[in-house]
Amino acid sequence: MTSGEPYFKFNGHKSIDKNLYLLNEMELTIPESDLRFDEVDGRQGAIIYDNEREKDIIKTFPMELRKEAGKSLFKQVREITHWLKEPKRYSRLLFSEDPEYFYEGIFHSQVRILDRWRDHFDVALPFRCKPVMFRLDGQTATAHVSGRTLENPEPIESLPVIQFRYSGTADATLTINGKQFRILRAAGAGVITIDSELGTAYRDGIANISNAILMQSDGYHVPQLRAGNNTISFTTQITQMMIAPRWRSIAI
Repeated sequence: MTSGEPYFKFNGHKSIDKNLYLLNEMELTIPESDLRFDEVDGRQGAIIYDNEREKDIIKTFPMELRKEAGKSLFKQVREITHWLKEPKRYSRLLFSEDPEYFYEGIFHSQVRILDRWRDHFDVALPFRCKPVMFRLDGQTATAHVSGRTLENPEPIESLPVIQFRYSGTADATLTINGKQFRILRAAGAGVITIDSELGTAYRDGIANISNAILMQSDGYHVPQLRAGNNTISFTTQITQMMIAPRWRSIAI
């Protein structure tokens, strides 16, 4: 095995561990904005409606599959297929050439293996990935005290995981950049986790209390950390505040 050989890592294994080696035709893909264009008679150009989201991208790894000594190609391909198709959900996908970030992707497409020569085969491995990529250094939860500023180093907002202990003695308030989230006493005492990406809130990892926290007077909202500095404060009913900021950037 060549030292420094580029690879991708998915479902607990590196591609080079499966005798898959990256070719030189790697492409970068910019996500497409989810827009609707309506044509109107008598009007030049379309009316554009922005759905305020980006579409998933297809991240394709052009690989060379090297035949493993003492193993049939059919068995080798079956093992690779099981490895890639086992997760039926978005899972962490890391590319060694950009080690500070990872994608969240799923492998579900049909794949054809092209016969190149007897012991080498070309294969393109496509992953459907979320349109954002995540920083590894934003995945760890750290303690936060009320009033402290948290800096988002990326140019887009992040959707954090926020966990704290709530006394349940009275309604509490979590404030992020002036935006208030009222935690109703009906949420109940215990450890509360808010997962902004999933849009849910739980007490003690079981009871779904999303409506008691995320439903505000102006609608259903989740905490976000904007680019740059974010001031986070909370009332005394909240203690042991931990935040995993989940910094992210537009995927490429």
